[in-house]
Amino acid sequence: DEQGISFTSGTIIAGTLTVSKQSSELTNTPSILTGTFGSNGGQIAINCSGFASFSSSTSGNVCGVARTDPTIVIRLYDISGGANTLVNQQTFTGSTSCFYDRETNKSFTEYIVNGSFTFFDNGNNTSNRSYRAEATINNIPLNPLNNRNQRLSILTQEA
Repeated sequence: DEQGISFTSGTIIAGTLTVSKQSSELTNTPSILTGTFGSNGGQIAINCSGFASFSSSTSGNVCGVARTDPTIVIRLYDISGGANTLVNQQTFTGSTSCFYDRETNKSFTEYIVNGSFTFFDNGNNTSNRSYRAEATINNIPLNPLNNRNQRLSILTQEA
């Protein structure tokens, strides 16, 4: 404040449960599991997000070659109590670009796709639960691996 006395302001939220996991495994079918966690019986918001990109350079002008835009399909499973129930699935379409540099006689190609969704578990019970996020990434080269970058994330929060 004006008299030099420090203070803290903000909000304390009691009882908020959050679990998050992230994977950067380089595969066309990544999967992550939250692990089992308890609940206070409130609504649980589960956010799943995925991202993949690939860039390369090739000698000559190959930009006229037809390419298919990449896609990522993200699936969310409720695996509580031994079940394996698909509760949400969404497909996202990315883009492909190519640039030819006449001076170096190289083509630079980039593929990129990303997407996310939020699912609300309205079960409102206190039983232990667990979720799994899976993705299928299509039309993005996998090799060489050092040209690929990707993430699959899951975040759950109960208020």
